[in-house]
Amino acid sequence: MKVNCAGMRVLLRGPFPPPFGGIATLLNSLIVGFKDSGAEDVVVLHYGTKNAVEKVEGATIYRYNLKTQIWKAFLPQNWALLFRVFTYLGKYGFSYRQLLRETTKAILAYEIASKHNSNVINFHQSHEALESLVCMQKWGKSRSVVLTIYGEIYDNMDQIEPRPDLYKVMIERPAAVLASSEHCARSFKKIGIDRPIEVVYVGVDMERFANNNILRESYRKQLGTQENTVILLYMGRFEHEMGLDSMVEIVPSLIEKMGNDIKFIFAGAKGPLVEMALKC
Repeated sequence: MKVNCAGMRVLLRGPFPPPFGGIATLLNSLIVGFKDSGAEDVVVLHYGTKNAVEKVEGATIYRYNLKTQIWKAFLPQNWALLFRVFTYLGKYGFSYRQLLRETTKAILAYEIASKHNSNVINFHQSHEALESLVCMQKWGKSRSVVLTIYGEIYDNMDQIEPRPDLYKVMIERPAAVLASSEHCARSFKKIGIDRPIEVVYVGVDMERFANNNILRESYRKQLGTQENTVILLYMGRFEHEMGLDSMVEIVPSLIEKMGNDIKFIFAGAKGPLVEMALKC
C-alpha cells in the first residue's frame, strides 16, 4: 500500500540514533518513509547529551542537551509557556526541576514547529511527552498532534498510576493515538482509560538488508561458523518481558539435538537476566 503524504510537514519528537534502540530505529525508518511518500518536510527533535543540527536522509535532526537549554525558560518571550507549564502540570506533584525540564521541552518543540511550519507533530512515549499537553493548548487546531505509545506504562507505573487524570487527558486529547502492538494498545486500560487506540505494527525496512548475502558471509566468517550452521538470535533487553528466559530454557535441548550445528547469540541492553544469559 502506498501512502500519499503530500502537503505533510512532520515533526517527530522522540529518540533518534545514535544510540540505537527500538523507537530510535523506527524513527530512522519513518523519515525515509515520509520522504518517499511525498512529505514536504520531516524534522526530528531528540534530547540527549549534545547540541547539534544534522541532515539525515533529507530530514533535519535537532539534538539538544536539555540542561544547556533551560535558560530559554527565563526569556521574556517564553514566560507565557513557563506560566502554562507551572500552572497546568504543577498541580500533579512534579518537582520544580521537572517543571523546568518540561518548560524547556515545550519551548523547543514550539520553536522548531514554528520554524518548519510543521502541521503534524508526532510525540513518542506518553511519559516522555508531558510537554505535548501545553503545546496542544497553545497550538489549538493549527497543528495536528499524534501520540505513539509503547509499553511505558509497564515500566513506569510509579510515574503514571498516581496521575490518572493527567494521562487521561494525554490519551484523549491528541488527534490520533497509535500503539506498536495490541498489548501496548490495551495498556492504559489498567488505569481506566478506554480510548480506542489504533495499532500500527513496526515494520522492517527491507532496503536496509538489500545486501544481506554479503553481510551474512562476512559475519559468519567473523563468528567462525560454517555455512550450514544454524544461528539463533535473541535481540532485546535482557529481561523476562522480552522473552529471553524462554529462549534460555530451550538452549540445552537444542544443543543436545544439534550439537555444533547450532549457535546462539544473545544481544541487547542490560537487564535482570544478564547472569542467566552468561551462565547459559
